[in-house]
Amino acid sequence: MALSMGGNSIINVSIPNKNILYASYMPFVTDGGLFVRTNKKHNLGDEVFLLIDLIDEEEKIPVTGKVVWISPVNQGSRVQGVGIQFSPADSAKAKEKVLKYLAGLLEGNTQPTFTM
Repeated sequence: MALSMGGNSIINVSIPNKNILYASYMPFVTDGGLFVRTNKKHNLGDEVFLLIDLIDEEEKIPVTGKVVWISPVNQGSRVQGVGIQFSPADSAKAKEKVLKYLAGLLEGNTQPTFTM
């Protein structure tokens, strides 16, 4: 779900399991990032505010970031959405939580993700 905030967006992200987290995480992005399914139009560089409902976490994780990837509609088997790079100020906490769940899943894994 995406709400507009004067050019910026608030996006609620629900990641219910490790498979979706693996497919969404963008480890190749400096400070880490997540791919978010959305049909709302964004431009590269747009600032967004994510509220991430991550697997077993009791509270949503607030993260600011910017759009660094766009998968528009009609891209073959690709899911429509945007990749959000975590801001340096918020990346440590968000990345720590994400990597805790992905421990052991990233190294050598060749399964496709939403971005690669």
